[in-house]
Amino acid sequence: MSRFSGYVVVVLLIAALNTSPACTELIGLYEDTDLMEILDKTNFNDKVLQGNTSYVIEFYNAFCGHCIRFSTPWKGFGIQVYGLTSKSNTSSPKQKVLYSFK
Repeated sequence: MSRFSGYVVVVLLIAALNTSPACTELIGLYEDTDLMEILDKTNFNDKVLQGNTSYVIEFYNAFCGHCIRFSTPWKGFGIQVYGLTSKSNTSSPKQKVLYSFK
């Protein structure tokens, strides 16, 4: 390995480390305007487990490429079935916030 290629590897590694978000708790794929009901550890049991409504729940991680790509069709699905059932999203355990379509 030449001396130049060693520098390229170091630069790429530094660039990769600098592009990662600093705080995972502030990053999400969904907003309040996406017809969602926000669920968290204080209301998840009452609304989902003991409620009278059926839920479709998406578990996701905001850094997962598949989850990021799926967020757009999930929002579209929520618009199509709005009022028929409650669709919900749960973020990664580090975010401690769960989302549900209204």
